[in-house]
Amino acid sequence: MNLEEIIIKYNGHGSPLTVQGPTTGFKKSQPSIKIASCRGDFDNPQIIQNGDQIGVLKFTAYTGATGEAFVNSSFISAVVNDENIFPGKEQIDSTLMLGSIKSIYDGNYVTIDPNGVLSAPKIIINFNKNSVAERDTTKDWWHAGGTNFDYEVPLTINTTSTGIKINQQGNFKQPALTFNSYDNNAYKAGWTSYNRFRGTQENPLPCKNGDFVYAFDWMGKSCEEDSWEWGMAQTAILDKDPAPGYFPVSMNWVTRTTPFSKPEVRIKISSDGVLTAYQGVVVENKLDLNLQEIPEDCIDQTKVRYFKVNLNGVECAIAVHPLIQDEFQPL
Repeated sequence: MNLEEIIIKYNGHGSPLTVQGPTTGFKKSQPSIKIASCRGDFDNPQIIQNGDQIGVLKFTAYTGATGEAFVNSSFISAVVNDENIFPGKEQIDSTLMLGSIKSIYDGNYVTIDPNGVLSAPKIIINFNKNSVAERDTTKDWWHAGGTNFDYEVPLTINTTSTGIKINQQGNFKQPALTFNSYDNNAYKAGWTSYNRFRGTQENPLPCKNGDFVYAFDWMGKSCEEDSWEWGMAQTAILDKDPAPGYFPVSMNWVTRTTPFSKPEVRIKISSDGVLTAYQGVVVENKLDLNLQEIPEDCIDQTKVRYFKVNLNGVECAIAVHPLIQDEFQPL
């Protein structure tokens, strides 16, 4: 049957065209609608070529325009994306395209290539629900038991590999990642959470002393032979046994000074606030400790203790006198 055009006119909320059929599973027999394309003509069909548009599903709307009253609005299409086309080939790779008619001319349509890579000029997720971490208001906000963070979010990525990768080229005046926060309340600031569990997503378990919570790594290409090399990390590590209401985490700055050597902690701030610089503190120009002068009558000069410090590789003794008064006024 050769028909130039079939028009189905239908009033109602139903489906004027329905294709029904049995299925035998994923990638097997199933109901389908086929759009078939070729070069040449019906009497002499020719092999499709790379870059050919295979077909299009158009969404049109009535405006009463001259020549075609129902004008194009949006579309779903497929374009051949296959450099290796030969007679008798069983399958052709293509790229799926979708967007508005306007996007054809400015190039801002969405594509999904044969490898499943989705490309879009911009993705904005408008999450209509005002989902927030529900709280037990009888407890302080910093208590874990007082806040339930298992709430709906606009985007969740479940992956066993890298979740998000950003490639930048040419313009580094713009940040690779931006967080905008808007609120007139001075105490409501945007923040980012890095959470660590043992167990599985379905059965999360408590962490243990020594567990890495999260790490930021700085890496780059150091030679032609390797694609990248590790340079430095800022890590968060549990440094004591966690307990209800207590998750003691230390911050560590880790580097290495010789090729392929074991990374070493250079600076650490423990969970109780102790700062340790394992290679000492080097003062290049001047030593500014923001010292406050004390009147002589506030010092017991009959008693003195000495402490050893290392300044630029030189061991020195610092004399310390006890205060007579607990409080004093500076000069």
